[in-house]
Amino acid sequence: MKQKTISSIGAVLRDEAIPSTGMRPCDFAKSLGVSRTHLYNIIRGDRRLTLKVAKRLGELTDKSAREWLQTQMDQDLPEPR
Repeated sequence: MKQKTISSIGAVLRDEAIPSTGMRPCDFAKSLGVSRTHLYNIIRGDRRLTLKVAKRLGELTDKSAREWLQTQMDQDLPEPR
């Protein structure tokens, strides 16, 4: 059975979400209400998304908070082999 590829939160933020807004990462972090360090920790996978950050991401991007949280869950609990 073919396993679906799971994009990490960091990859989606770095490669899609932040560039689509036209903001610099530090401005994106400010719009999220988090520090630049906090954002980079999420991108690196050192921090998970919280509901609060997912809601703000939903307001800034074309993905809903539910989609952001689903991506986090898929990353945390990959399909069993």
